[in-house]
Amino acid sequence: TRTIFVAIFSCISILLLFLSVFIIYRCSQHGSSPEESTKRISHSKRSEQEAAEADLSRTERLSVS
Repeated sequence: TRTIFVAIFSCISILLLFLSVFIIYRCSQHGSSPEESTKRISHSKRSEQEAAEADLSRTERLSVS
C-alpha cells in the first residue's frame, strides 16, 4: 500500500507542476498591462509610418532623377 501511495502522490505532484507551469506561461503571455500593449501597438504603427515615409522618399528621389 505504501508504494501505491507514493505512486499516486508522485503523479499528482507532476500534474500540479505541469498545471502551474502552464498557468504561469498563460499569465505571462496575456497578463501584460494595457499600457504595455498600447505602447507596443503605437510602436508598431510608428514603424509602419516610418517605412511608408521611407518608401515615399525613395519614390520621390526616383521620380526626380
